[in-house]
Amino acid sequence: LVGNLPWTMHNLWMQYRYSMDDAMLRETIYPLLRRAINLYLHMVREEPDGELHLPPTYSPETGVFADCNFDLALFKWGCHTLLKASQRLKLDDPLIPRWKAVVERLPDYPVDEHGFRLGRDKSSSANHQHFSNLLMIYPLHLVNIEQEDAAEVLKRSFDRARSTVGPGQRQAMVQAHVGPIAAALGLGDAALESLRRLQGDLYPNGLWYESPCIESTLAAANIIQDMLIQSWSDPALAEPGLIRIFPAVPSAWKDVEFHDLRAEGAFLVSAKRSAGKTEWVRIKSLAGEPCRVRPHLPGEIRLMGEHAFKMQTLSPGTYQIHLKQGEAVLLCPARESLSLPAQPSSPRSQGNP
Repeated sequence: LVGNLPWTMHNLWMQYRYSMDDAMLRETIYPLLRRAINLYLHMVREEPDGELHLPPTYSPETGVFADCNFDLALFKWGCHTLLKASQRLKLDDPLIPRWKAVVERLPDYPVDEHGFRLGRDKSSSANHQHFSNLLMIYPLHLVNIEQEDAAEVLKRSFDRARSTVGPGQRQAMVQAHVGPIAAALGLGDAALESLRRLQGDLYPNGLWYESPCIESTLAAANIIQDMLIQSWSDPALAEPGLIRIFPAVPSAWKDVEFHDLRAEGAFLVSAKRSAGKTEWVRIKSLAGEPCRVRPHLPGEIRLMGEHAFKMQTLSPGTYQIHLKQGEAVLLCPARESLSLPAQPSSPRSQGNP
């Protein structure tokens, strides 16, 4: 599998994004990701259409295909990430022009009436448990709901994925993929349905009934967290990650509360939702990175903390708050009297700028 190491590197990149440990980025992630993507650079070939195409490679648990979407997504993600990392580390890498050429000249992901194909000449399977062809949706977010032209292909791809198995079949393995995709698309009810189907295939100790593996249990925890908080950023854009509060909460979950979940940029985030409305959001910065948040709060927002924080409105419902390392801020509706958490202490309040 050509893509196994780049796929693993995405997990390491997430470790970096949640910690913002630049030493780890410089000493471990950057050099290893550089080598992983270098293999693709040796494989890719320019074809008469002027684009850079991949030869046949293996898509996990499916087969070998030219312009395999699994590898196209990882190749493109890796080049975008290396460009971001080299900028962060202030490195004038001689491969920067090659990485830029890749993201500009790789072909579009092959699609058909079922959404993203397995490869250039192969449609997605109607009965498959491993959606390796959808990595550009999740976890890479190269194609996402915030792109105006992506809605139709996202819908077709998700509909194909969620319909691949019926009741009583290999639910756990399928729903481990379907659930996070549903959450990434903001489909809370579909994510909850997926979670329930997955749960039905697990023993009480969390192991999958068909084999002693725990990956489906870990997927269940992942689905729940993605329903409560997401902080991904479009790899192609320079903006830091956006913290999304309750981005895929199902309609049945009227009262939800979580504490100190990590977000990209090294933030600890807590939030409470009562009677279907977000009451408050608390964010603590561990690294002093830019804090962009969509708190899902109604109306004008009040900020509370140890001093008056600056807040900029980026778009309706989306804000940037200036937090230094170690600082915490609480966001809540300005005109409502609520039962607020104990922290941050000694609050001062302020309205939207």
